[in-house]
Amino acid sequence: MSTKMMERKIAELQQRVEKLEGGAKPANKGTWREAIGFAKDDDLFCEAMRIGAELRQKASRAGR
Repeated sequence: MSTKMMERKIAELQQRVEKLEGGAKPANKGTWREAIGFAKDDDLFCEAMRIGAELRQKASRAGR
């Protein structure tokens, strides 16, 4: 690859990075207090927690 081609490619990549960074907005992160209870009465979340606990129990028994 010639030097001119490399320079052109680098310039293109710099433009792409600038575009990506310029368009990025920081996520609106609330406090942990705002997240409390977000999954209350959510059947899928409760099921996921139950399965996770079950897997952790099996893993801890297997490690003995």
